[in-house]
Amino acid sequence: MEFALVASALIALFLAIFGLSIVTWSQDAVQAAAAQAARCAAIGGPACTSPNTPQQYAAEVAAIHAFPGLVTRGDVTVQTAATSCVSGKSGVTAGAFTVVTITSGFWAAGFLPPPFSNATLKASACYPNAG
Repeated sequence: MEFALVASALIALFLAIFGLSIVTWSQDAVQAAAAQAARCAAIGGPACTSPNTPQQYAAEVAAIHAFPGLVTRGDVTVQTAATSCVSGKSGVTAGAFTVVTITSGFWAAGFLPPPFSNATLKASACYPNAG
C-alpha cells in the first residue's frame, strides 16, 4: 500500500521533470537558431543569401540543435533595419541591428500533459549590422 502511494508520486514527479526538460531543451534550440540567424543575416553570410534566406537558415539551425520541424520558415520574422536592440545583459542599445524573432508551437503538445502541452516557444536575438 505504501509503495503504491510513493511510487505514484515519484512517477508523477519524474514525468514533470521529463516534460520540463523537453520544453527547456526545445527553447534553447529555438534561442540558438534565432541568435545564429541574426548574426548570419547581419553580416550577409553565404548561408543567408540567395537562394537561402535567414528564415530558412534558422529552420536548418533548429533542426541541427534539436530536430527537423521544430521551426519552420513561417515561424521566423527578420527585421534588418531595427534601430534598437534589447539584450538581457546590456538593456536597450541604439544603432542599426538585424533582429530575428521566432515564435513556434511546441512540438510535444500531443503527448505531454498541461501545462507543457500548450507551450509556445519564443525567442528573439539581435546582431549589429555590418558596414
